[in-house]
Amino acid sequence: MNARNPLSAWNIRVHVSCVYAMQRGERTGDRSPPRDSVTARTFSSRVAEIVLHGCKQVDPGAKIASVLRDSDGRTIVRVRASPGNDSGTPMKLLGSMKRLWPLAKTSVVENAIDSIVEAEIVVPTEDDERRQARNRATSSRFAESTSVCTIVLFVIGICLYATNELDLLGAINATLNVSSDAEL
Repeated sequence: MNARNPLSAWNIRVHVSCVYAMQRGERTGDRSPPRDSVTARTFSSRVAEIVLHGCKQVDPGAKIASVLRDSDGRTIVRVRASPGNDSGTPMKLLGSMKRLWPLAKTSVVENAIDSIVEAEIVVPTEDDERRQARNRATSSRFAESTSVCTIVLFVIGICLYATNELDLLGAINATLNVSSDAEL
């Protein structure tokens, strides 16, 4: 070790401080954790895990065929049924997906490469969900009849208010006419 080289003295201090930290339990080792444990899961991968978990309740051999993210932020997950199942399995997977996300678009798609049928779910963005929920809520007969009743009651209220104001103006006008006649 060269005493004149400040870099070597710095290296010794860093090494000693790392050893001291390891002895106190502040540092578990001098290696970084494996890459797999550091990598943060994306939204699409979490959605795919949820969809796969729901589909495995219907078909334990179901597998993710593809996970996509479109330009609007929607996640598209395709699930392939386990081989050897009956032809109704993609429809069962479709029902499982629809129970997970009632506002999502679901469909059955035939893979053009290998002619295997896959169930697909398009998970909407938060804005899409809000828009679809509002459309569903306002398109029911109860909601439509409630809004018609609200409009009718509002118009009746305006008419009653206008009638009351006209009566009040008529009373004021009559009072002014009586007082102007009395002055003459």
